[in-house]
Amino acid sequence: MHKIVDRVMMLAKPTSLLSHSELRAKVIGYVELISSTGKRDPDELAALSAEYLRKIVDGPDTRFTGC
Repeated sequence: MHKIVDRVMMLAKPTSLLSHSELRAKVIGYVELISSTGKRDPDELAALSAEYLRKIVDGPDTRFTGC
């Protein structure tokens, strides 16, 4: 799991909202959550976690929120 988190965290952009350690904690929690559903493929876990991280850092996609 740590390799997956490290891989995803390499994509993290600096943000004023959350520190790197706070982002890492959120990604770890998310990987644990989706792993508990039975997903085991490291590439799939990394892709899902990277998208989760993007949503945290960038916010929702405005094309779909109407903003």
